[in-house]
Amino acid sequence: MSWLDSLTRRRRMRRDLAEEIDSHIEERTAELMESRLPEPEARHRARREFGNATRMAEEGRAVWTWTWLEQLAQDLRYSIRTLRRAPAFTVVAILSLACGIGGNAAVFSLLDGVMLKNLPVPDPQQLRILTWPRDNAVPMANHSGYTIEHPVTGQKVSGSPPAAPRAFSRPRRCYE
Repeated sequence: MSWLDSLTRRRRMRRDLAEEIDSHIEERTAELMESRLPEPEARHRARREFGNATRMAEEGRAVWTWTWLEQLAQDLRYSIRTLRRAPAFTVVAILSLACGIGGNAAVFSLLDGVMLKNLPVPDPQQLRILTWPRDNAVPMANHSGYTIEHPVTGQKVSGSPPAAPRAFSRPRRCYE
């Protein structure tokens, strides 16, 4: 039986499953009646030995059908009924979701444009990073106190005073 058949023939499957459970109980009742038990007691004992028939039916249905899909449909119907009963809560919930999704989209767009994509220049590999010294070192007379670092190797290309190499070797931390 394909999954499409099981979705379209749900009632028949439930009826067949109930008949099968009843036939098992009837067979056991007949066996117990052959061993000279009265019919009401034999039926009671057969049901007790079989176990919870509803649980067995649910386990059989879980094997044959898509229970997660049915439960999802039940949950959606329940949530729609609940949201219809409390319109003020519905408005607040929808606005909260809209603000959260909009904020996340804005932050991602900003980070995507600034950090993830290349800059819109013809040759981004030729760009250099400019840094300025943070301590009180006086720049050389013919330079303004900047260095140019290669973006990949990190080598100084030109311009910093030799007295302040520490300012360019690693970023300073707040507690230094």
